[in-house]
Amino acid sequence: MEAYRFYCPDLAAGTVTLPEDQAHHAVHVLRLEAGMAVELFNGRGGVAAAQLLKVDKRGVVATVETPRQDAVPCPVLTLVTAVPKADRAEWLVEQASQLNVTAIQWLDCQRSVVKPREGGGKVDKWRRLAIESAKQCGRNHLLEIRDMRPVEAVVRQALGEGQQLWLLEPRALRSVWEELQAPLAGRGIWALIGPEGGWSPEELAFLQATPGMVLLRLTPTVLRIETACCALAALCGAVG
Repeated sequence: MEAYRFYCPDLAAGTVTLPEDQAHHAVHVLRLEAGMAVELFNGRGGVAAAQLLKVDKRGVVATVETPRQDAVPCPVLTLVTAVPKADRAEWLVEQASQLNVTAIQWLDCQRSVVKPREGGGKVDKWRRLAIESAKQCGRNHLLEIRDMRPVEAVVRQALGEGQQLWLLEPRALRSVWEELQAPLAGRGIWALIGPEGGWSPEELAFLQATPGMVLLRLTPTVLRIETACCALAALCGAVG
């Protein structure tokens, strides 16, 4: 049986105390006991074997071996996307984490329906989901959930950082699969997925005029936000 995994942002060799939510899971859900072997990760690639030293209602303390550092997953894929409605955003976060997506950058589009406020409950919940998914799927770099920002601001940031920009568009002549035939190593990809109502004419004109923007299609059909995101992540992961 594989060891239970817990998120520990202050991971280091020696003795560590688990965060309150992780301790609650260990004590009240899993009912672990002192002496049991576990695995701790810090969400930034650090991971280490550990043994529970103290387990009680006041907290959980573990002794930690020297951590190892995992490489950043390849490709470095950021999903730059409008927020889907209802619980589909939660589903997207969980699947993106399992598919080794680096980050989700939420977009504030002119036709966006869902607009979570910065630091609000929805954003916090998505970040907790990313942690729980990482515990389950074995990734040691947390999926980053970024606060919603306007389209132009995000694109200008990507250009300033030298990222490769992809615009997913069903009518594009070139397919994602064709683009993926080139090596992905070292390429930072920011893939833009629009809202359910589509890009506004102003947004589409701006995006198509952006230097270096590559228009790509996944399928000739119109996909839901979360479907497009996960299909792209799976393709990139398969060839990365």
